[in-house]
Amino acid sequence: MVGLLASVVPITVLANAGRVVATGLIGQQFGVGYAQGFYHTFSGWVIFLLAFVCLLGVHSLIRLAQLHRPKRAQ
Repeated sequence: MVGLLASVVPITVLANAGRVVATGLIGQQFGVGYAQGFYHTFSGWVIFLLAFVCLLGVHSLIRLAQLHRPKRAQ
């Protein structure tokens, strides 16, 4: 659980940094009009889904690691 919570901030920061870079490149290459409006809203949803999938991946890795951990004697 702690590992999942610890991964939230880095995943969020990296995903939004990627969005900012992509928006800047599109604005520079095609003009500010393309970087606003529909693209801005659409990229927000795409980044949200990408970050969510990354969190699911981290969760899956944590669960997989727990399955392969040796059992403790009680």
